Amino acid sequence: MSDRVIAPLLAIVVCASCGAVTEDDLEFGCPDGFVRIGDRCDPKPDGGATDAAACDECDDNNTCTDNDCKQPDGTCVGQTFAPYKPCDDGSPCSLEDRCVSGVCKAGKLKCDDGNICTDDDCDTAANCSHTPKAGPCNDGSVCTKGDSCTGGKCVGDSALDCDDGNPCTDDTCLTTEGCRSTLNSATCDDGDKCTKDDGCTKGSCTGTKLDCDDKNPCTTDACDSAKGCLHVNNATPCNPGSACLVGVCSGGKCGGGKPINCDDGKPCTADACDPKTGCQNVLVKGACDDGDKCTKGETCATGSCEGGQAVDCDDKNPCTTDSCAKDKGCGYKADNSAACDDNNPCTLEDQCQNSFCVYKKPRNCDDKNSCTIDSCSKAAGGCVHTKLHGVGCPDDGAPCTIDEKCVNGVCIATIKATCTDNNPCTDDSCHPQKGCQVAFNSAACDDGNGCTTADTCKAGKCVAGPGCAAPKKCSGTGKTAVCK
Repeated sequence: MSDRVIAPLLAIVVCASCGAVTEDDLEFGCPDGFVRIGDRCDPKPDGGATDAAACDECDDNNTCTDNDCKQPDGTCVGQTFAPYKPCDDGSPCSLEDRCVSGVCKAGKLKCDDGNICTDDDCDTAANCSHTPKAGPCNDGSVCTKGDSCTGGKCVGDSALDCDDGNPCTDDTCLTTEGCRSTLNSATCDDGDKCTKDDGCTKGSCTGTKLDCDDKNPCTTDACDSAKGCLHVNNATPCNPGSACLVGVCSGGKCGGGKPINCDDGKPCTADACDPKTGCQNVLVKGACDDGDKCTKGETCATGSCEGGQAVDCDDKNPCTTDSCAKDKGCGYKADNSAACDDNNPCTLEDQCQNSFCVYKKPRNCDDKNSCTIDSCSKAAGGCVHTKLHGVGCPDDGAPCTIDEKCVNGVCIATIKATCTDNNPCTDDSCHPQKGCQVAFNSAACDDGNGCTTADTCKAGKCVAGPGCAAPKKCSGTGKTAVCK
């Protein structure tokens, strides 16, 4: 029996022992001996035994499903999958077939030889065939690369190159592990011509430093890793045989000679040179310069230049930091954080900028009076307010006045303001502080329609009163309209 035996709502119910119960049966009731339960007819408890063979009609003949039958009436309640249940898919070339989602699926191929380099096949008589094929593969050794199928076998194209380029390691390859490097203590060449006795130590080729000193002061000794020791002629000073002469190296030898400088840099000595003993420095007395530009008036005493006075470096500028250095003398550095005063009463927030005292903003002399001309005079000592007379001014501050004019520096109004808005439905007034005020009234008014009477003001508008009384109707428009 198919999976349609699972009956939906009002479906036909089949019972082997009692015959078919149709949709009409369910609609008008169950036959004798049956009772209606939900959407099917079940035998009454005392209706007699049901033939168990009725459940045979629930079998869908599928090895991969379990058939469920509800007794005693034999009603089929459906099939359930039997997962991984052994089965036979009917092919002689498959083994270990199993049930998957109610279907018998092939297990493994009977003819699989486990060789990736062959195509395995099986005919209807279960005869196996293995055909060599081409393509990439893996021969199982990490010491080969470019493996591919050849003649049904996996063969490596070439051996793995395990040479790490280090003469201080012995390099090998293990089939399962790959390249392996072992440290050695062999002799080697580190490629540096500035070393000797090179040998392997802890995997590195090293040697001892080569000594290139040729003991000649007229050559500069060095070593180039590619060329080895180098001896380059120099032109440094040298001793030609006199304590008062300084020779110069030329062509790798000391030659020529110039008088040496015996100046000891001390202002209180007389400097000279003896060919045998060299420089002579004899003490003297008198004025001197100790080389300190921050002192003046020094004299020689017991070989030292002493007694100087400090140089005055004050530049009288509050925006500089004054200092003195022995080698340079007085120095002045801008101090933008210092306080200053530009002595101008018409400026505010004076500050130092780049060694100058500058103001941040001018003094604000505005007295908020439109009847004065405001200015600032350094000579006058600050703000000046010149009074105006007889000229118009913008406002005297009273909202109920207009036509203001300046009188001896004071803004005075000459005319009172008018607050009429020409609306009969508002009462207009002027408040001394708030200005014009408008209030709604309920006075009688005329809405401009001759057909309405007793018009009154509401919320600032003229609202029409009663119109024409029936059966009369309004004729015309505006004030000339009449009731007819």
